[in-house]
Amino acid sequence: MRHRIGVYREWTTPLAECYRSTGRLIALDASQPLDDVSDGMYRELRDRGVDVGEPEVTEEEQERESEDY
Repeated sequence: MRHRIGVYREWTTPLAECYRSTGRLIALDASQPLDDVSDGMYRELRDRGVDVGEPEVTEEEQERESEDY
């Protein structure tokens, strides 16, 4: 775990700071339900003018949704 945190600090933190300084970092709360995180990601990208289209739904997701109803 310590090694992983060290790698994060060495590689990810500087990269995040680079994107933050250019205004291109999108920070999302990933502790939320997956659908909320995905919706937030798509919303943030669309707000920045990125054409993300519609998210694709896999057959497994379609089956899971049909079981919920």
